[in-house]
Formats: sequence, structure tokens, C-alpha cells
Amino acid sequence: MRRSIVGAMALLVLAMQTHAAETQPLAVNDLIKMASGDTQLQSIVLGFGKGLEAANLKLAAIGRPMLYCAPGDLTIKSEQYINIVSSYVQKYPEWGKSDGRILPEVLAQAMMDTYPCE
Repeated sequence: MRRSIVGAMALLVLAMQTHAAETQPLAVNDLIKMASGDTQLQSIVLGFGKGLEAANLKLAAIGRPMLYCAPGDLTIKSEQYINIVSSYVQKYPEWGKSDGRILPEVLAQAMMDTYPCE
């Protein structure tokens, strides 16, 4: 279930690349650096994060294990999602070098690492 949700989100990023055949895709590290000054990219990252939140709520509602377990009163904004990914790729540099089109998967992994369910 987790893989299918993350996979569906990865497909959304593929739609972001308009000239994928003509240009080399940016790495996750590059996208995270760009996001600090790009409100459109921040909105996209926020959308991925809110999608994960919705998936988590659905999993909880049907009695399945959640992807991650953030504190119940925590409201995560785009900057925080970006910081979570940034910290994650510092901890696991191979993810930062990955094709930026998998940013939703990296965000999911970062959220699971930051807020594990125990």
C-alpha cells in the first residue's frame, strides 16, 4: 500500500518535467536548493506533503499502518517539508543525487525517517 501511494506521487513529478527528453533532470539536492527562493516549487512540495497527509489519514481510517506518525497537533508548511527533505538527503546523500522527479518518494522516505511510527 505504501509503495503504491509513493509511486502515484512519483508520477505527479514526472508531469512537472516539460522537456524531459531534451534536458537532464535536476537532482533532488538541486530542487531543494531552488525551493528556498521559488514559491511555485514550494507550493508543489507542499502539495506532495499534503498528499502524504491525506494518505496517512486514509490509512488510519481503514485501520492500516500509517506511513509516518507526526505529532497530532503539528501543522507542516512548505518550508518545513523542504527542511525535512534537506536533512534527510544530508543523512542519506545518495537520495540527494537522485533524479529530482522522485522528490515525492524522497519526501515520503524523509517523513517516515523523521516521524517513525513506534
